[in-house]
Amino acid sequence: MTGLLFCSCGRRGMFFLFSVISLFFVENSIGSEAEEMLLDEQYFTAGEAVTPALEPEPAESFHLYGQFTFGSSYNLSSQSPQQQTTDRSGPSSFLIKTRLGTEYTTKANSFIKIEGHLLYDLLYDLRKEQEQTIETPDIYRFEIEPDELYLTASPLPYVDIKLGRQIMAWGRADLIRITDILNPLDMRQPEITAMEEIRLPVTMARLDLCFMQWILTALVIPETRSHKLPAEGQHFASVSEMKGSFENSLSDFDYALAVNGIFSKWGISFYLADIFDKIPSQKREDDSHFSPSDNRTKMYGIAADLSSGNVVIKTETAYFTGIIAPNDPTATFSRINLLFGLDYSGFADTLFSVEAAYLSPYSFTRKLETDPAQQKRWQLAIQVERIFARENISLRLSTFFAGFEKEWGGYEKFEIEYNISDYIEFTAGLLLFQPVMEPLFADDRLFCRLTCRF
Repeated sequence: MTGLLFCSCGRRGMFFLFSVISLFFVENSIGSEAEEMLLDEQYFTAGEAVTPALEPEPAESFHLYGQFTFGSSYNLSSQSPQQQTTDRSGPSSFLIKTRLGTEYTTKANSFIKIEGHLLYDLLYDLRKEQEQTIETPDIYRFEIEPDELYLTASPLPYVDIKLGRQIMAWGRADLIRITDILNPLDMRQPEITAMEEIRLPVTMARLDLCFMQWILTALVIPETRSHKLPAEGQHFASVSEMKGSFENSLSDFDYALAVNGIFSKWGISFYLADIFDKIPSQKREDDSHFSPSDNRTKMYGIAADLSSGNVVIKTETAYFTGIIAPNDPTATFSRINLLFGLDYSGFADTLFSVEAAYLSPYSFTRKLETDPAQQKRWQLAIQVERIFARENISLRLSTFFAGFEKEWGGYEKFEIEYNISDYIEFTAGLLLFQPVMEPLFADDRLFCRLTCRF
């Protein structure tokens, strides 16, 4: 496995490994720092009765917040397929994103959240018309839509209800998705890879029932929403990518059920979902839109984690049925995905994470045996994050391999984040892509963004 890994990463992989090793020697000494613990001692006289404190009545509160993001990216090289002659090196985006939201807590202990965003990319208007060799989709240039918009209430001490557009994250993994399938992803900007930043909320009704350490969650999801993929002909979009995606719909429902056990040093979750695949199949209703009802799948999953000292071990397993084959919409197959991961925080101010996933399709027709996308393979993701300068600077080094064979490709990302103040942060980084199996617009790029919060 090690040999395959080094063969697939090449010089860039060696550069990444060298950077990780160097990261641990930035300071003069490395090791676990002694943590000071403050113990509050309580003394009771013999026979003294302790009067329980009265819980204060819930107070009404209102909070308004917002965020302005100014981001830019520059493509260092253009790895366009031979059939494409467009040079994509140079500036690739100069966007302004505004996010506004409000949170309101009532005296009845109910909670309301309303949030939305507006995105505008100046680059496409600043370029001259003769430079626009490919028509720019509207979703790259301008976008305005609601994000999280929901109401929560607790009619009983052990019952919670949450209605509206929301995010429901499943599983334990942070770098590779196995059981986290309920929310689609915004994958139009490949330099943004953190799951919490790219999950897209969907409209759902959520019911939580709490029994001691166990929580039963039932979900009904009336909104069918697909991933936001790079459009055909755009950066990081596959040449063989489908020419559309089905529109958001409130006519077809998803259903999901989860049972979560939370204990002192470990936790376990069981999942059951009957949903539409977030990536549409090629079976169309018309020339531009796909039918979500033709791409329904079931998932049976389990996830667990165990913590001991500075180590957290996590694992996930998911079994999918009814998946439509990308190259043959009339064929379906099943798949089982396994994940093992580890987080280690024993080094001073450093978090090391590694996740490995095994994807094993089976029960498919003979026609699909020659499709490389249906072959068994491993995926590997590694991330190292270190904090400097009194937690004002953080450095993240991450890499991802879609498969251990060279033709599967992957990427390396080097990112630094500087907290100028409690409300302003600046992020800059470099994204390097490995060659992939199929023709892909995979341009190495520099990126930066300035975020202001209030």
